[in-house]
Amino acid sequence: MATPLDVKLRVGFKVFALVGWKQDLPAALDESNAKVRIEGLPDTLNPEIMDLGKAEAFLTALPKLPAKARKAISGKTLYLNNPDLMLGVTAPTRAAAFNGEFTLAVAQVQGDMVMARSMVAVDCGLARDRAMEAREKVRASEDETKQMEAKLPSVSGSPDKEKELLTALSNAKSRRFALALVWRENSQAWVACPDAPKTAKSDLKAAQEAAKTYAVPGPSGMQ
Repeated sequence: MATPLDVKLRVGFKVFALVGWKQDLPAALDESNAKVRIEGLPDTLNPEIMDLGKAEAFLTALPKLPAKARKAISGKTLYLNNPDLMLGVTAPTRAAAFNGEFTLAVAQVQGDMVMARSMVAVDCGLARDRAMEAREKVRASEDETKQMEAKLPSVSGSPDKEKELLTALSNAKSRRFALALVWRENSQAWVACPDAPKTAKSDLKAAQEAAKTYAVPGPSGMQ
């Protein structure tokens, strides 16, 4: 009989044991997701929102991982919000993929907290479609922020109107950055797919540049 996996889990700032995760996970995930929501941005396009179904499938499979992967996280705290685990709603993965052949690779250890990467099958069609959707919305968001910035001189000297516009502009920039991250995340997966066209590389480069150019502090403070 295999030795039980001795690992703790962290979602947001909540830490709980792998044993009994079914009771602790939903509330911890709800609390974490509530803190990273961005006004005007659907959860389905927010790269910091975690997917409950994927997280459940991941944790169900965790004790069944190869011995090497289990040993690497044993006695540690696994940070589930790490985007490299591919548990986000915008990640180009399906919950069912975690029930198949997948494993973990430890990327970084910070004290007792482990940042790991899922070696899991990507849904290429999903990656392509989400990259396209996010790219279109980034372009629309670019126009939105430009229009707001153009209005700033007209409200200068009017504190209430200026504050209102600056708040709206800040929210718009947060949405633009989040969309750029979704574009980059899915373009990165799509470019490695066997049926990806040559243009996928240039699309990834554009997505990377957008994510770099439009970077702003995220709601979680951990990007």
